Amino acid sequence: MANKMPSQPPSAATLQEVFEKHVHYEILRLVQMYALLLKPAYRCKLEPDVADAVDDGLLVAFCTHARNLLEFFFRERDRDYALATDYAELGYVKLDRKRPDVDRLYGQLCAQINHLTYNRTDNDNKKIRPPQRKELIDIINEEATRLARKLKSGYDKQYLHLNRLPTRRLRRLKSGGSSRQLGLASSRLRRRS
Repeated sequence: MANKMPSQPPSAATLQEVFEKHVHYEILRLVQMYALLLKPAYRCKLEPDVADAVDDGLLVAFCTHARNLLEFFFRERDRDYALATDYAELGYVKLDRKRPDVDRLYGQLCAQINHLTYNRTDNDNKKIRPPQRKELIDIINEEATRLARKLKSGYDKQYLHLNRLPTRRLRRLKSGGSSRQLGLASSRLRRRS
């Protein structure tokens, strides 16, 4: 069955509601899941099998929010889906779906988390691990920042949570920072949410 476009585009009220409630929710939850996965302090309070289940749930949630946001930033025109281009002034260029890092990460999200396929793997090198989560956060931060610069009048950039999205400074901590520094960065993320 072919995708059918609804007869009417979303109303101004619907666009506003989606931006203020749903885009806001997707980014906020992505950041929260990222912080919990970055420093899983909850693990010591749980039985190992329960901690593993919580880890899995957090990872699935993170990946689902990441996938939704990537699609928000790169999806082609379809009135059933909210698009960054709906909220941007002319001149805004959507995320390039074929950009190598986006293509690779989106493929991993779809194959590993969001779809039950024959391409699933137990190979850790093909899973969404901490480096891939950081790449996703960086891409989404970059895209939210680009959109914030081009938002149409009437949309408030506070709903993009630029102040809560981890920045590339965490990459320095991840690659060479001490665990104390990493803990401080992680606690700053929690305080912001």
